[in-house]
This record gives sequence, C-alpha cells and structure tokens, in this order.
Amino acid sequence: MSFYVAKVKRGEEIIISERGVPFAKIVPFKTAAVSGHDVGRRRESKIRSL
Repeated sequence: MSFYVAKVKRGEEIIISERGVPFAKIVPFKTAAVSGHDVGRRRESKIRSL
C-alpha cells in the first residue's frame, strides 16, 4: 500500500482494474480539483454515510 501512496504523493494517478476492466481511479487532490472531480465536503459526507 505504501508503494501506491508514494506514487500518488508524487502526482501520479493509479488505475485499479480486475480482469482487465478498470473500476477505480486514485488521483491526488490537486489533480482531482484541476480536472473537475468533486472532492468537496458534500462528496466526503456521502462516502462517510455509506
């Protein structure tokens, strides 16, 4: 896990896939904010409530 955390801290994006089908993407907050992803409190509260 620390290997992937280090990559994200360096600004890299991580794509997670199963059987060749991507289903998740981990991006640094700065990259996410620039590309228009919702990383605000509203989104975080939805995740916490699950």
